Amino acid sequence: MKKILQISFLSFVIGCTSSKNTITTQVPPKVEFEVERLKSPITGEVPSHLRYAYLPKVMGNKDVRSKTKVYPNTWQVVDDKMATLSISKIVYDPNNLKTFYFCTGEGWFNADAARGNGVWKSTNAGETWFHLPSTDSSDFFYCQDIIVHPSTSDVYVATREGGLQRSKDGGNTWEQVLGGGNGSTASRAADLELTADGDIVIGMGIFNTDGIYISKTGDAGSWQKIVTGLPSGGYERLEIATAKSNANVMYVIPQSANTNKIMGVWKSDDKGQNWVQKESPGGDLEMAKVQAWYDLIIEVDPNDENTIVAGGLNLWRSKDGGDSWGQITEGDKRKTTDLQYVHVDQHEIVFQNSDTVYFLNDGGLYRTDNFTQDTPVLYDINTNYNTTQFYSVDMHPSLDGHFVVGGTQDNGTNGSLTDGISEFYLVSWADGGYSAIDYEDPDYVYSTTQEKRVYRNVDGRRDTITNPLITDANTLFINPFIMDATNPQTLYQASNVGVWSLENARTADTSNWKRICRPLGVVTALATSTAAPNTVFFGRTQLPMRIDNANTTDETYIPAFLDKNAELPTNGYINCVVPDDLDKNHLILIYSNYDMNSVYETFDAYADDPTWRSCEGNLPNIPIRWGCFKNGSSYVFYVATELGVYSTDKLDGENTNWQPTNEGLPNLRMDLIKSRKSDNKFVVASHGRGIFVGEANAENNTITWTERGPSNVGGRSRALMIDPNDPTQKKLWAGSVSGGLWVAQNVDSVAQYIEIAGSTELNVFPNPAYNQLLLKFNENNPNAIRVSIYNNLGQLVLQKTVENSGEYLLDINGLANGVLYVNLKQGDEEITKKIIKQTW
Repeated sequence: MKKILQISFLSFVIGCTSSKNTITTQVPPKVEFEVERLKSPITGEVPSHLRYAYLPKVMGNKDVRSKTKVYPNTWQVVDDKMATLSISKIVYDPNNLKTFYFCTGEGWFNADAARGNGVWKSTNAGETWFHLPSTDSSDFFYCQDIIVHPSTSDVYVATREGGLQRSKDGGNTWEQVLGGGNGSTASRAADLELTADGDIVIGMGIFNTDGIYISKTGDAGSWQKIVTGLPSGGYERLEIATAKSNANVMYVIPQSANTNKIMGVWKSDDKGQNWVQKESPGGDLEMAKVQAWYDLIIEVDPNDENTIVAGGLNLWRSKDGGDSWGQITEGDKRKTTDLQYVHVDQHEIVFQNSDTVYFLNDGGLYRTDNFTQDTPVLYDINTNYNTTQFYSVDMHPSLDGHFVVGGTQDNGTNGSLTDGISEFYLVSWADGGYSAIDYEDPDYVYSTTQEKRVYRNVDGRRDTITNPLITDANTLFINPFIMDATNPQTLYQASNVGVWSLENARTADTSNWKRICRPLGVVTALATSTAAPNTVFFGRTQLPMRIDNANTTDETYIPAFLDKNAELPTNGYINCVVPDDLDKNHLILIYSNYDMNSVYETFDAYADDPTWRSCEGNLPNIPIRWGCFKNGSSYVFYVATELGVYSTDKLDGENTNWQPTNEGLPNLRMDLIKSRKSDNKFVVASHGRGIFVGEANAENNTITWTERGPSNVGGRSRALMIDPNDPTQKKLWAGSVSGGLWVAQNVDSVAQYIEIAGSTELNVFPNPAYNQLLLKFNENNPNAIRVSIYNNLGQLVLQKTVENSGEYLLDINGLANGVLYVNLKQGDEEITKKIIKQTW
């Protein structure tokens, strides 16, 4: 489930997890390739480094393998330096196919939603983009939808704060045509649609009850509310779909104001004048669980008014106008069902035609080429679409260590062992929270998921060390969790019933957690320092506190209050505490919110009432999320902000001079920055473009950043447009809600793999794997087993024949780390499993 942003500075997003693909197609024993040089869709240049890829193309029920050459940046980011990278929708003008628009800001009140900055436009088919100054206002901070009218070229934008806005002059000026006090109950515009004959339909209501409105002209005062037959109130978000093949047919799924579940599915055959309730997907109201306010979509086949597809957590399809439904995907990777895996939390569906359909969700981008079949095959197209939203990151402590690991929004905790942009492997699932690498024995890696769960990962084993003495309700969604700075075997976890410690973490079990202070309210940040052993600093919302002798305190201990005179802010919250490893009395607090001073410093952290000063200086008015000192310095300081990294070579109160330190970084929210104590290396977690590592110049505070990926984990996306100027319809534009605008010149060149499960008897595990794989066979099948292993480039790296003895232990120690595809074939039975091979 997802958490609604109830307190803007304390909530985080809740995600769901995902399941196994079970697609009955065939994999050939060998893969062949042909060379083809492809030009960059942005520069027109041929990339210098090309690689082979293994691309399945599915036609009907027949699996065909194409010979395709792919270069590393099949998906390419358009411009990482736009003023906002929060893309919510992309459209073109049907009367001028060179004119494109995209709108920005994700306005559903999910806690990690990025604020936008209005509308961008291109007049040369996306070669260049410019911001429309007329949308530089709070009315356009959160734009849910945008359309261009096919008759008039008028542009309509559904905004959360400014209602439905219209421009009749290509975006130069705007007028509100529907909003609170101007034809509707309130100004929270959501879903925007066109009927086949050009009427404009809009759903109004985001955490408030309003309704559906329709207009032929789009003029203010022309809107008719069309809710006859819908429930009499009690709904908020209204997700609408109109049929391109019949102007009178439309569908709607309302979100319940009471439960946040769907309320059902309704259909109209008279352009919304009357609504009739149809069957709900699954026969219940569970399609989106309790987050219909966040993930909800319905669309209609452009050639068949009765074929509709709806999504909440998973995807469902009806071929009879909603009278019956069938589930077509499963989003839990830990389950085995007859359904294929597609990531959960559905946000957008784009029909190219009845067979080729795109699906956008919290896992990025998916596609099918045979949607009219009884069992359509869906596969992700996320290769090199590097839009993962990281909450946290940690880095291998050694000088030559490349290992990075971090928690992500709805895509688990992921790690990478190799330098440069690379595929990451899954460390633990769900929404990944904070993670920590044992700096004395890096074989031990600790990861967390949303709320209270904690995992210990070592030598290919993952076991839970979750604190049984707290509940999820006792924690924040992304809950503070750290490793002690002087003893890596001591871990600390926050809760709203106190701070907890786990000693001897490499061997401890869940019974070893202990509370080291009294409950004092919500704990939002934790920190320790090498200069102050056994001391824990923490933030209790806006108040800094300190636990002394944390190795001996218990649940009766009252921490020291570090702001008795109330010098510090009472808005925002302490997101990060930074002790100085060179001076135990020197402490930095990072407060996070708009419209406030964010960086505070004291030089007497152990005084009865420390004195604080603001070091805000010239920082922009944006949330500051994290901070760290340069290794070996007490005054060169870096902060991770809503727009990249800023640094100062001297903390100097209000005279502090901050400069952007963003060479190689996108203009994007950074959630966490760390410096490595063994050298001048840094790592930063971006919430939308993955992980970046950097190295500081020895003479000053400049950092040059290098992208690490992941190249194989998509991020939450709501916007996709098929380029109208490409007659092949293979050029795509995609927008991540915080990872920017992307383009693929030829979607068929995106390397893809499909897991195949044609047998319930064959199996491959563990996953991740280290030195060995256990292969399970069908003991009742007399045939020998052929084992074929392919790497992520589609190259055959191991093949052997094994006699049937029920199971076989296969040595893979000599294979390179990374993604492997293990194919077992035993007579007519066959299975292909995606395995991550790794070593710490």
